[in-house]
Formats: sequence, C-alpha cells, structure tokens
Amino acid sequence: MTPDSYEKSAPAGGIINSVIYRFDEEDFPSQPVEIHIDEPLQERLDLASGNIIITGP
Repeated sequence: MTPDSYEKSAPAGGIINSVIYRFDEEDFPSQPVEIHIDEPLQERLDLASGNIIITGP
C-alpha cells in the first residue's frame, strides 16, 4: 500500500473481519492511495484488477 505512512487498526472483539487504515492528511490530495490486493482476495471480491487507486478531490 502506498503511501506507506499510515496507521493500521482493527475493531476490538474476538473475530476480526475488517481493518482500518488512516492516512496522514498532508499526503492528500497530492498523492493517491494505491491498494494492492492479492489474487485470492481479488477472486473472492470478484475484482477485475488487484489494484485500487483512491485519489483526493
């Protein structure tokens, strides 16, 4: 995942089925966030690509 300056957290509880990534506000909107998804998850989510790019306004 880029940029690599992020805070990673997960909800409290026994079973964790999600992760939260928080990025520094100063990285936006100049730098998009690129998420690279491995092939097994890509297939489970029925995604055409293993890359997701999120850009600012």
